[in-house]
Amino acid sequence: MESNQHKQGNLAWMGMEDFDMELATHDLEHTVGSLGTNGDRLIIPFVEIQPAVLDMAFDPFQAAGPSMKTTSDALTVDLLMSATPPFADFQQQFHEHEPRLYSFAPDSFGDNSQCEQISASEPSAEFLRHCIYACICRGQGDPWKAQAEHLLARAERIFDSMASAGDDHGVITLNNLLVLFDVYGQTPMAIEIVNRLKVVTPIRQRRQWSVSKTIDFFSDRPARDPAGVPIYDLDCLAQVHVGFVRGFGPGSKSALTAEYNHAWAMTEMRYYETVVPLLESLKTRCEQALGRRHLTTICTAATLARAQLHCGNLETAESIITEIVIPRLSTVFAAQHPYMLEARNRHATFLIRVADTMGSTDKRPVYLCSAENMLREVLLGRWRILGPQNPRSCCTFGTLKKVLKDQGKFLDADELYEWCCAQMTP
Repeated sequence: MESNQHKQGNLAWMGMEDFDMELATHDLEHTVGSLGTNGDRLIIPFVEIQPAVLDMAFDPFQAAGPSMKTTSDALTVDLLMSATPPFADFQQQFHEHEPRLYSFAPDSFGDNSQCEQISASEPSAEFLRHCIYACICRGQGDPWKAQAEHLLARAERIFDSMASAGDDHGVITLNNLLVLFDVYGQTPMAIEIVNRLKVVTPIRQRRQWSVSKTIDFFSDRPARDPAGVPIYDLDCLAQVHVGFVRGFGPGSKSALTAEYNHAWAMTEMRYYETVVPLLESLKTRCEQALGRRHLTTICTAATLARAQLHCGNLETAESIITEIVIPRLSTVFAAQHPYMLEARNRHATFLIRVADTMGSTDKRPVYLCSAENMLREVLLGRWRILGPQNPRSCCTFGTLKKVLKDQGKFLDADELYEWCCAQMTP
């Protein structure tokens, strides 16, 4: 079972719920950082990487948006970023130069020109790329841990400078970091990075206080009531939003992101009817200030769909997902990009939630069948892109197996692993 903290702040990145499944293998209590093949914690002397060390991995993602291609025989960035990465032979490509940090992040965010991480001149972009490269380095085992530690230390300094200077990108950068790492099964490392930032982020004035409290929101595990509902400090989150409004203005990236975090927490606490009008207003303002394809805008729409679903507005909720969330994401990401696979996985779980509200009506099998077909495609994509042992692959496997059983397809459920292996055979 995935831990509660694994589900906080980032796992609901699309605003849609994810199921805890029996085959989900990632436990934050026991795993910190990228797993590699043995999950060992690594201590070795510092080494440098030459700029071309991952050139072969970047090549499949040079084109943007829907034209991006991956190949099953290529060593892709997706595989290297995965929580269960292959080991790569880079030993002949070391020298004293700094690693190339400006090739992956724009492609990882797809064809999204409005994403603040696109510009290499932004400190937020430099921070994110250091984190990404550190994740890749740590996944490569013993010879790379010191390099990963060096990159993470630099990322801390960059974020500290951003916070001290009052950079409006800080909070939204953390949201994007958590979202991106989650789709690779790297939530534990993202949480580790956020925890490290708690130490270095100054609390000098209201804006820094808001940043610090946002970091706490991402990193701290919430208490839960007897029904298992998380308990967030909504007053504190509201004050964080006020702090960013005063510091940057109501339409700033930080203020809108803080408002989204507050609304997301309200949704988690099941204040569905209260949060719907707040999310509707926020969605409109995000579209105006950030753009219709911006990740925060899309996440807001998805969270609105989730709240509408729980309010019993099934048609409204489904139309938001099918007419807004998925179409907009598909203009940003390739169909097999891990981000898009995550979106489709959550779309499928959304359909399952809808089916659960149908009882024994004729529509229930239709929704379950649609979810099954979607999950089969996602599962095969994740096996190819992230590997079969990646925690996100395992989560989809478990969800699909449950859906098959719910439809009475017990033989298909029992033979699901064999089916996946057969589909992977050239």
